Amino acid sequence: WGFNMSRRIRRKNEAIRWTGWKDEIRSHNASEAGDITGLHGMRQGLGLEFSPYAVGRYETGDDGGDGLGGDFGGDLRYRLTPGFSATVSYNTDFAETEVDQRVVNFTRFPLFFPEKRDFFLEDSGIYNFGPVLQRKAPSLLPYFSRRIGLSDGQIVPIRLASKLAGRVGDYDVGVTHAMVDGPAGLDDQHVFAARVTKQVFSQSRVGLIATGGNPSSELGNYVGGLDFAYRTNELFGDKFLEAQLYALGNYAQLVSGGENFDYAFGGRVSYPNDRWEGSLSYSEIGPGFDPALGFVRRTGIRSGSGNIRWKNRPGGPGWYRQLALGADANVTARTSGGLDSAQFGFSPLIVEFGTTDELSLRLSHAVDRPIESFELGDLTVPAGEYSWTRASLEFETTSSRPLWGELGVRVGEFYDGWRGQCAAE
Repeated sequence: WGFNMSRRIRRKNEAIRWTGWKDEIRSHNASEAGDITGLHGMRQGLGLEFSPYAVGRYETGDDGGDGLGGDFGGDLRYRLTPGFSATVSYNTDFAETEVDQRVVNFTRFPLFFPEKRDFFLEDSGIYNFGPVLQRKAPSLLPYFSRRIGLSDGQIVPIRLASKLAGRVGDYDVGVTHAMVDGPAGLDDQHVFAARVTKQVFSQSRVGLIATGGNPSSELGNYVGGLDFAYRTNELFGDKFLEAQLYALGNYAQLVSGGENFDYAFGGRVSYPNDRWEGSLSYSEIGPGFDPALGFVRRTGIRSGSGNIRWKNRPGGPGWYRQLALGADANVTARTSGGLDSAQFGFSPLIVEFGTTDELSLRLSHAVDRPIESFELGDLTVPAGEYSWTRASLEFETTSSRPLWGELGVRVGEFYDGWRGQCAAE
């Protein structure tokens, strides 16, 4: 087993880690973990877990009519081995799932809401595809589990779901199948997602992914793809280098009776080290790329981005622990020709004080060229060419104090108007 642990002592402003003590190493980097040995006589028992539920309902209508109803279901999980399990869920219940945060959309693109349902969260890391750093605000996911059992934020009953997930030798395997209520007038819809990855070299992997089915239609929709992730901690002796490549194909039957084939591909190279860090990435998504079980922020685009940051750690009891500055850029063009959007940012000041309070300043310039008008709250933004400049200042006090918090202010132009934001916590 690989194992690591860390401890943060706030009163001393001190962080301690068992192994992997370099600043550029995260505590969850498995290749830098320590080894646990000498474990003997461990048994998993039958390896069975059963989680049933039952719900009763009594309703009274305005017309005086009363109704009594209910429902039941449950999950059955069997661990074939300690690292590989099979799960079956009947009439899956998501009543205790945490609700989504309320978010105001200030863009012309769809918002991304993360998965919060336990059935899909368990072993979800197996389905990670492409650059891992996209997870918080991805532009493309070939498999997005929220497409199953949810439609425009409304629950769609999942009649039966099954899942195989875990590790078999050097392979990570995940297969998910679900039968969900079909739209009005249609039978129940069957959907599936499958993912296999294999460890190669010492810290790298290669993988395949496939999805099929459409929860909201009987029209066929399939996605297949492969990716490769490379990682080494021996660059220039002891520096890190990470790289990812991926390619996807999508086949979809159209309402008009035709068929559509389209593609997506991209890659990323990152240098996540302490004094200097940076990355470069490129992606291209065809205009007809439309995975029914995926998430796509926008289609018909070519996008390139990069960032660089310099960090200085003087050591000793100085007034600051780390002083940094950085710059980033993202340019997106349409595959049909012409610029779609761009953003350039510069952070002249990012400082962590000796007290571990943090202060950062960022300046950014954005360009947006929507070819169609779109709604922004109660306003309509006409198609056209826009550019604006904004500034943000954020300050966070150390949590070692009895009273601590965060304060952020962002001001500047926005399309053909002005926008100000203030957040405190």
